[in-house]
Amino acid sequence: MAKKTLNNSNAIIQAGFTSSSGLTPEFKAFATQFRAAIKAELATIGAELVSFNRGHFDISGFYKRDDNIAYFSLPDVRSGRPNKVNQLMFRTAKHTKDYSGGSNQWCELTEGAGMQMARALG
Repeated sequence: MAKKTLNNSNAIIQAGFTSSSGLTPEFKAFATQFRAAIKAELATIGAELVSFNRGHFDISGFYKRDDNIAYFSLPDVRSGRPNKVNQLMFRTAKHTKDYSGGSNQWCELTEGAGMQMARALG
């Protein structure tokens, strides 16, 4: 099983995914690994993962610390956009159904991303 770190998540994305019209075992395994990695990274800033959604080769969710909530999104990992494929988008949110919250912010998908993601938590 792959290590549950954001550095490893980034390496898996850089290795590429086979495109498909349905969920592949490869992406399903990656999503499980990424969930554990983002959960661990959020713990480093005293935040918790409150929602995790696996889409069609993309992932999103919400995290919180105290009463502050934020949204994150990992865009389509098959996209072939090398300048974005290893980037995680995050922004402030009012609640766990707020998909249009504050301004988009981006961070590299590496250990330490939690410190940047904390900006959305005030």
